[in-house]
Amino acid sequence: AIATNLSSASLDQNIPNPFANATRINYTLPQKFTSAKIVIIDNNGKTIKQVNLSGSGKGSVNVEASTIAAGAYSYSLFIDGKIAGSKLMVIAR
Repeated sequence: AIATNLSSASLDQNIPNPFANATRINYTLPQKFTSAKIVIIDNNGKTIKQVNLSGSGKGSVNVEASTIAAGAYSYSLFIDGKIAGSKLMVIAR
């Protein structure tokens, strides 16, 4: 198996942050990987949202906050099951 090179992967801070309605998360994926996803987790460790990613290089995900309660959340980029980066986002209303 080809080892996934996580050094070429990155996860950016969401913009805007804090946000009330929607925010964008930019990311960069390596050239070769099997699976990639961004997972948003609440303070209890519960997964709120999961977005599967495809392609390689730069991309972005829009997150709608309408169904998510106000508060602080962490989000992580997973590539082939390994964390390539984590950040915090805040929903403020």
